This record gives sequence, C-alpha cells and structure tokens, in this order.
Amino acid sequence: MKKVMIVCDKAKQREYESILKMLAEIFQEKGFQVKTIIFGEAGKPDHVYFAEMQEYDGDYICSLDMAGFQMNTLLECTGYNLLYGKQMHIVIDEQCFVKHAEGKFAISLYFFLPGSIGKWQKRYPHIPNIVSYEKMDPKAVDREVLKNMADYLIDESEKKWEDEK
Repeated sequence: MKKVMIVCDKAKQREYESILKMLAEIFQEKGFQVKTIIFGEAGKPDHVYFAEMQEYDGDYICSLDMAGFQMNTLLECTGYNLLYGKQMHIVIDEQCFVKHAEGKFAISLYFFLPGSIGKWQKRYPHIPNIVSYEKMDPKAVDREVLKNMADYLIDESEKKWEDEK
C-alpha cells in the first residue's frame, strides 16, 4: 500500500480543515495510507517533526502553505529535499511561498501556485516544477481541483519512476 503524508501548520489547521479532510479522502479513495502531521502541535521542536516525517517514509508528501519549509539542512537547503517521497506543495496564501521561494529545491517537489504560471516562472526560474491553478477560497474549496492536483502529482511521479527503470 502506498503512503502519503499531509503536512499543515497548526496556525492554519482550523482554516484549512476542509482541505485537509478532502485531501485525506482523495488519497484514501486511491488506496493510500494517509498520515497527517500538524507542525506546531504540542510545542514540539521542528527536528522532532522532521524525524517523524523521515520515519514515515511515505511515497508522497503534500503540504499546505509551505508547512515545514522552516526545516533546513546544514547546507541551508530545505529539509524536504532529503525526504524520499515525491512532493506536492499547495500554496493558498502566496505570502507563504514568497517567504521560502529563494530556497534550493529538489526536482521531486511540485509547487501548485494560484494564478498565472508565467508570473511564477519568471519570478522564480530556479524552481523546477510549478503548476498553476485558479486561486481558491479555503472555505469553499472545489474537491475536483484538489483531486486534479493529486492526480497530476501521481501521474508525473509514476512516469518518472517508470523512466528510471
């Protein structure tokens, strides 16, 4: 059974509650085992979350609004670069992305950003995989939009895994 880890910050958990629930349901319907990690819960330090993420070792990772991007390696790269899973980072609040966008990102990260793809690629040409979507209201999310994001990630990842064989 494939595994997916969904990551969100405690500060956004209530606002994104319906998104978290929909994503979990979408992946479960596809036969995935789902684990949700909420950063900032119970005052745990970041390295504890990172260890938990490494231990889970899922096939896929899905973060909301760059949750967990505060974790860096000794070489100042995002900690996500060290995780095995193919990754989808859904950005709802653009300011969350801008805060971390100058980082160094592995090819296994896909960023789903609201608005024009050209705007993002022009501003951040060093980011390998940017996918755009129409901006959504976190309180009125279209399940189909989230499903399409998950399908895109899975399809792209499966193609790359096949190419590597």
